[in-house]
Amino acid sequence: MRQPPQDLDSGFLRRLLEDLCRTDEDFDRLCLEEFRDVYNRFAVGMDRVSKMNKLLAINDPPVVWKGICTFFRDTPKKLDRISELTAEPVTDPSTAGGPARLSPVSAGLPQRAPQPPGSPYDPAWYIARDREQRLALAHLDTPGAPAVIWGPEKFGRTTLIKNLLGRCAEADRESGKRSKMVEVNLERLDDSSWQSFDKFLFNFAHAITSSLELDEAALAQAWQCAGTSRGKLNDWMEMHVLDPIDGRLILAIDQADTVWKRKLFHDSFFGMLRGWAEDTSELWSRLRLLISVSIVPTLLVSATTQSPFNNAVTVKLGDFSSAQVAALAAVYGLDWPAAKLQSLMEYVGGHPYLVRVALYNAVCVGWAPERFSQDVIEEFFGDHLARLEMQLHHELDLLKVLCQIQNNPKTRVPIEVGLRLTSLGLVLKRESGTYHIRYRIYEDWLRQLCAGGR
Repeated sequence: MRQPPQDLDSGFLRRLLEDLCRTDEDFDRLCLEEFRDVYNRFAVGMDRVSKMNKLLAINDPPVVWKGICTFFRDTPKKLDRISELTAEPVTDPSTAGGPARLSPVSAGLPQRAPQPPGSPYDPAWYIARDREQRLALAHLDTPGAPAVIWGPEKFGRTTLIKNLLGRCAEADRESGKRSKMVEVNLERLDDSSWQSFDKFLFNFAHAITSSLELDEAALAQAWQCAGTSRGKLNDWMEMHVLDPIDGRLILAIDQADTVWKRKLFHDSFFGMLRGWAEDTSELWSRLRLLISVSIVPTLLVSATTQSPFNNAVTVKLGDFSSAQVAALAAVYGLDWPAAKLQSLMEYVGGHPYLVRVALYNAVCVGWAPERFSQDVIEEFFGDHLARLEMQLHHELDLLKVLCQIQNNPKTRVPIEVGLRLTSLGLVLKRESGTYHIRYRIYEDWLRQLCAGGR
């Protein structure tokens, strides 16, 4: 058996298992063959995070390590990957005597120093959303209506997109398909994009060109042809993007609601996407649309006949479950008991970003959930709350209603206002039709904000 790394613990094993077992089926097969007692305890419908928690709770790290090595002993590629991921860590003497930190790991996994919240996507720090991943992946297998990822800002839409694209690319590569994955973030288009619909579509196409490393001259030439901007884009897509591939083209459009927030040609853009999705020709049937929005999709298009969302499957991102929060704590190297994690969630819920902020500071400065205070809120969560406050001051009608909800939970809220507040992640709707503030941290913040204390 291969020698385990010196810093073998549940956090490292969790990242190793995520890397080696890319699908739920892979993980279940590992447990069935090497950890039958654990496998027999899996309940119907249990997600992979909960299954992994159970595996790591029942077995000590050396036992799990032995099972992994035994399971993959006849798979050279996986064994090579294990060797890469278990390269000898480099110790950082500068951390001696300071806050507890995780020792770095080289080659493939990120350094084990805690990942700051808001960092770029890194598979080793990704917490799986099994149900949402399965739903999106199933929809991306077939042409037609888009898969729409909807969730408030900071809920992990971008990381889910990157995870899905990575899984799809690996699956198609293993099956020998020449597929392509493209991600375009509309929020990152330059300011000239918003001068006209023509300029927007050209820069949108240019982003696709850059991602696929296509000939920029071909795009410029296509734009010199006669016809509408949409027609030029369609012709260029058919000739230079769709025709060269024999698999699928997954076009992920992140922050797609940017066009709605700017109140510019959103109906035209979303109408174009609907036309692409409904085109059943051989070329366009290669296209798969993956659209990410923070605004509730029903608000995004004025004319329902132009909406690509009518027949789309909506993958809704909600709070992390307690199992997912525990998994994230383990990745950060924190061995917190359930009561401590529950104390954290009572204040920030399962908000993916706020939980990361709390865990990051727990590792860096030794903070613990029982030490919530106004100073802690300002220091750890102040930037996030300030961004929300800025948004509310741009839409004072939302702030007014939010304060009414804070003071009277039975407040009746206009439909569109309720949807906007839901999109910001500030409220949740009850079955009775009324709304409540989503987290205790927001209740404390609003108590000051609505009283004019900020």
